Amino acid sequence: MTKLADEAARLRALTELHLTLLVEAAAGTGKTALMAGRVTMLLMSGAEPRSIAAITFTELAASALGARVHRYVDDLLAGRVPKPLREALPDGLTDAQRRILSEAAGKLDELTATTIHAFCQTIICSYAVEADIDPGARILDAAQAEAAFQAVFEQWFRRRLNGPARADDPIASLSQYDPHHVAATLRDLARFRLEHRGARAPAADLSGRPDIDLVEAVADFRRWLSAQPLEPKTLELVGQLETLADHFAGSFATAPVFDTLWRLAHPARLPCMRRYTFDLLTPRTKTAWDKAAGKDRGAELNAEAGRHFARVDHCYRVILGRVATALVAKLSNELDEVLADYAAFKRAAAVLDFDDLLERARALVRGHDAVRRALGQRYSHIFVDEFQDTDPIQAEILFRIAADDSPPRWQDSRLRAGALFMVGDPKQAIYRFRGADVGSYAEARSAIARRWPNNIVQITANFRSRPAILSHINRCFATPLSAQNQPGYVELAPTLDPPDHDLPCAAKITIDLPPDSRAAQIRDAEAEVVADLCARLIGNVTIRDEDGDLAPLTPGGIALLAPTGSELWRYERAFEARGLRIASQAGKGLFRRQEVQDLVALVRVLADGGDTLAFGALMRGPLVGLSEEELLDITAGLPPLADRPDAIPRFSLATDADDVAHPVARRVLTILQDLRRRARATTPALLLAEAVERLAVRPILSAREGDRSARAAANVEALLERARPYGVKGMKRFARDVSRDWRGGAAYNEGRVDADGDAIEIITIHSAKGLEWPVVIPINTATLLRSREPFVHRADDDTLHWVIGDVVPPELRAALETDDESLTRERERLWYVACTRARELLIVPELAQAEQKSWARVVNLGHDALPELDISRMTPAPMPMSADPPNTQTAELFAAERATIEEAAVALTWVRPSDHDPDRLEAVEAITLDAGDAPEVDLPVGAGRVRGLLLHKLMEEVLSGELVEEVGRFVSRARELLTELVLDPDDSEALPDSDEIAATAWRTLQLPDIAALRDRLTPEWPVYALLEDSSKPRALAGRIDAIAYTGDRAEVVVDWKSDVDPSDADIRLHAGQLEDYLRATGAPRGALVYMTPGLVRWVAGRDERQS
Repeated sequence: MTKLADEAARLRALTELHLTLLVEAAAGTGKTALMAGRVTMLLMSGAEPRSIAAITFTELAASALGARVHRYVDDLLAGRVPKPLREALPDGLTDAQRRILSEAAGKLDELTATTIHAFCQTIICSYAVEADIDPGARILDAAQAEAAFQAVFEQWFRRRLNGPARADDPIASLSQYDPHHVAATLRDLARFRLEHRGARAPAADLSGRPDIDLVEAVADFRRWLSAQPLEPKTLELVGQLETLADHFAGSFATAPVFDTLWRLAHPARLPCMRRYTFDLLTPRTKTAWDKAAGKDRGAELNAEAGRHFARVDHCYRVILGRVATALVAKLSNELDEVLADYAAFKRAAAVLDFDDLLERARALVRGHDAVRRALGQRYSHIFVDEFQDTDPIQAEILFRIAADDSPPRWQDSRLRAGALFMVGDPKQAIYRFRGADVGSYAEARSAIARRWPNNIVQITANFRSRPAILSHINRCFATPLSAQNQPGYVELAPTLDPPDHDLPCAAKITIDLPPDSRAAQIRDAEAEVVADLCARLIGNVTIRDEDGDLAPLTPGGIALLAPTGSELWRYERAFEARGLRIASQAGKGLFRRQEVQDLVALVRVLADGGDTLAFGALMRGPLVGLSEEELLDITAGLPPLADRPDAIPRFSLATDADDVAHPVARRVLTILQDLRRRARATTPALLLAEAVERLAVRPILSAREGDRSARAAANVEALLERARPYGVKGMKRFARDVSRDWRGGAAYNEGRVDADGDAIEIITIHSAKGLEWPVVIPINTATLLRSREPFVHRADDDTLHWVIGDVVPPELRAALETDDESLTRERERLWYVACTRARELLIVPELAQAEQKSWARVVNLGHDALPELDISRMTPAPMPMSADPPNTQTAELFAAERATIEEAAVALTWVRPSDHDPDRLEAVEAITLDAGDAPEVDLPVGAGRVRGLLLHKLMEEVLSGELVEEVGRFVSRARELLTELVLDPDDSEALPDSDEIAATAWRTLQLPDIAALRDRLTPEWPVYALLEDSSKPRALAGRIDAIAYTGDRAEVVVDWKSDVDPSDADIRLHAGQLEDYLRATGAPRGALVYMTPGLVRWVAGRDERQS
């Protein structure tokens, strides 16, 4: 057997368990197997599973790693040595190793294999007090966090617009000068501040006279030009610069207020500015000066004119930079309220977002050394996968837990030997947009190298790609990835034999285009060529599958990798025209899909019954499908209006369904009216899901879309998911948001259609990381690189900046150049990731007409050295068609099968005693606030109900220790709670007496039966249980007022009742509810405590009664 090129390095990673190692594993080298192998070897050495934490960056990767560890352990105990472990265990297990591994196998579930965010959640919840969080805090996913922040922002924005005017008010000024974009500008800056929570805008410098500097620079340019031969182009330029200088003249005579700053930030657009920006174009006047003054003199004058322009440009950048800094500082200060409101909302709702998990975990291990040491003992072996994708916070958390000390800089931590095993490939660091920082990887690498220079291990043997593909990758990427600010390149070593087919493994296809073709034309041409190529390859090329068997290439063996999701519908169209199935995971055009536009109209109708435009669009659209003639006939058949008999009646959501003769229109109208009536009592997600079912949206799409039906259905699910974070009464806001996104053409991810092996995958390069396919074709590379975002975070001093009109101030130029350089380097690495996904064929389209600032020009992919792929001899293989079998089910057979299913599927009945208790508010789980309303509450609480609610709340707080057990504190707390409840203004009952409520709660605690249980009572105990004493399955869900435990056994269940004079019927009803709780908890007895009369009625459990 031929030894691998990196055999010794792999053996070190598997056997040197006492060392902290950083393994740089290149693409396709089997790093998951290596990590799982080291975990298995560690278990075999006697390490406890609970002491091991394996951190990955996706749940899928965590699951795969855990499953592989289980498989390796099972194989070893069965006498089989997994291939990755054969060098480390040439003779199999010793008896001692087998015994230790067998003991560990029973405890493998104690091993932590999870994502970095889930790991942080575990440690902060374990130390909730030190982390200053609610122990029961829930985690908001990305969609929920975005919706919550959006709701908080909108409430703040409404409050600011409707509140009293402030001196030099930035919000009022923006609303006046930029009413159409004020909300978007503030929202974007608020989100940017949320991403960089600790960053602040630098103090604005409004001193000096930068306006005079600019005016004088332009005047000097004019004076110089007046003494030279006439040169029209420069003369025209100076005239435009004078217009620009006039815009700023005198503006800094006194410190400008916000109104002035905003006006200064928007000079008139001039021909000397780059398109769509305020940035000045560097003049190209050499030929003009040569013509005006001759070649010798012309070159000198052109250089002098360039120096004058450079001075003007510098002064312009200075003044606009100061204006931008002042603007962002003022607006950022205003947005402090938004961030404070968002933090207050999360604390009140006991929720955390993903960033909170990381920041709280870092604060915990930074500020609580005893906790840090305890975590180091608990997780004495930490494995980190994809370490190049960590951000500085994540790296700090892991380093501090694995260290013996806690220095100010995590990079200086004294790591414990063997505590960290990190696997990464800096050549695949591509998640900068998620906050990942390859600089953190470099700092961690340096920290390891300083202490243990030999503990950085290179893994290079590639098990994925054919030798010719690896040779091409090595040739293309050795130079760019070895350049400055790149991690360096280590060549991939082949392990596979040459292919079984006769095609070149690395090849190009040339896309012929006319000169000056635009991006859309290039995409269309590329889509046609690639679609034809795939149609010919499928079934005509024999490859080896994952099991090593020869098989014809199937559609599922082809992946089209796109750098961005822009306009991928062009490629989908070309493939659909050839009958090729695709599974797209990369599209961003959700709101341009017909099925989503249909649902947007539906949402608008459900949100606003008066939206006749949306109603008409829905009725005429393909979802309902009425023609204009049918709509006219329906309208003509409507009876005249009673109050306006001469007016023409309109067919709308308010139309009486009995007046509509058309059967389809009447059915749809009835459904819409029923749904509309419940819009304020149901979440948008539930209401829309019901609408989709009742209107048969999925069957309609299946019949309408044909081969595209799966993607259409996935887009429906994507819109339903979009509605999930909105709370009850949130339909109007949801409708407003999706309508805005639809009108603005927002880039929103389309529904994901997972590949089933029979579809060509279209996927972004970012999403393709970690995956592989037999055939890989990069596409859509004519897409232009994204321009710089207006808001900028300068990392070296943690400050926020605003680059207005793409005019970079001098003091920010160096930081932005560094940032741009970093982004360029990452794009090169992204191409490396794309090319290393291919197993059998890497086919690179050559786009001669692609612009210089497009993805196609990021890296030289060596088209000149690649052979042209010739598939002219191949003809598209006929695609197997699976005809639907005839339906042989008769009505009688259907009825019999339905009866069988109904008999077997007995419905589960939920019992919720707490829901019927008038002393409780119904618990509605809602995360976001509706921006159009105050924070949601249930129905107004009348005064007759308030007393019971206050009594329950006081008992809960005193038993939980929140409320000091003093009569005076009871009274003051009752008054506070009374003001917090929403009272029905029409309730004629008098408000309850706070003193009486406090006295009643105090007396209850003194009752002998309660006093005897006092120290063991726990309030508000949630309970879920199956009740087994019924012929029909019943499940109980509720909250017990208080419960007393002895050890781990429930002893007494207590139910507080505020009834003043309960009747016998009331007591029987209450006893029945209590018996349900006794059955659910197994408690032998329960107490009905009537607090007002001071009565305690004991109820025995079933077992107690039988005994």
